[in-house]
Amino acid sequence: MNTSDKIQLTIYGRKSSNREYLRHMVSKMLERGNVSADIEIEEDVKQFIKLKLPSIPSIRIGQKEIISFEKNSSLQQFTHKVNKTILKALNYPTMKKIIIPIDFSINAENALLYALNLFKNKDCVFHIVHVFRPSLTDEEVAVSNNFTDLEQSAKDRFEEYVDKINKLWLDHDHFGQIIESDFISGFAAKSIIDFATEKESSLIVMGAKGKNKIIKQLFGSVSLDVALKSDIPVLLVPEEYELNTLNKITLAVASPKDAETSIELVSEIAKQNNADLNFVHVQEEDANVFDEFSLMKRWSLHYPKSKLSFDPLNGDDVSEALLHHIEENNTGLLVSSRTFKPWISNIFKPSANKSLAIELDIPLLIV
Repeated sequence: MNTSDKIQLTIYGRKSSNREYLRHMVSKMLERGNVSADIEIEEDVKQFIKLKLPSIPSIRIGQKEIISFEKNSSLQQFTHKVNKTILKALNYPTMKKIIIPIDFSINAENALLYALNLFKNKDCVFHIVHVFRPSLTDEEVAVSNNFTDLEQSAKDRFEEYVDKINKLWLDHDHFGQIIESDFISGFAAKSIIDFATEKESSLIVMGAKGKNKIIKQLFGSVSLDVALKSDIPVLLVPEEYELNTLNKITLAVASPKDAETSIELVSEIAKQNNADLNFVHVQEEDANVFDEFSLMKRWSLHYPKSKLSFDPLNGDDVSEALLHHIEENNTGLLVSSRTFKPWISNIFKPSANKSLAIELDIPLLIV
């Protein structure tokens, strides 16, 4: 089913505040998603009995699935479940798809909460993903030696975790957000990249160790492996970072072309937070003249010109120059291109993004 199809919905129930609330919220969701639908109201009690509806209100989606209000759930939870089922049938039209891998660590959970808050005013589907691959050093392996048992145990833990997040987030009435869960077996980095590509995702959000942690823990980590190999933008969130207000976003660019791929995503984040966008060009002494005018003109088509600024920075150590600039300007998010080719030998030793991820204590978006 796609957005061009007209979805058929039937709401069962006598006129009541619960039925009208369900109808209103479903209609609101369909309107926001630009989805065409026929909504029929069925008030005949004989039909309720014939269909053996356990409770009312109930709703039929298409010609098959019927969802009924469960007595142990709130009306808000029921409506959210209905909307999620409809949107899933339509493959989440117009919604941004964000992948958030989880390994049950505080680091990963912090990244999840950061993402939920960063996009709280945007219609999004968050795919919380757990990649299962038991380690031979795990105590569970020594006790069980049964791969199936280990996998089922991991699935159960993951389902409980997602249920907790769903309940926590639903309490805040985030109407336009859907949380999906996906359990995968395989090698972590490759599985995450493949899954994100399959879902045509806009962004992957992962936790990264803070700058005071042992550097060896970060090099070769799953987060950096994904960030440096994925064609999809990756947002790395430091372990203890909390999103309060995002007032300024700094984009490190080597050429105007470096900023092209991030226009839609970065301007969207900036608009939601009313943040200033600061472009930084770190250049070598013999570098070609940077076309600042073309850059600012292009971005002013997507974001108010008054909130755009440009700063050229000089220095042999790009990472150090960027970090100093970020600290002085109270930047809340750094955006870095993977390509930095004109001065790659200076920035990346062997990779500036890897170096930046180690030193930064603010989120890093690699595009």
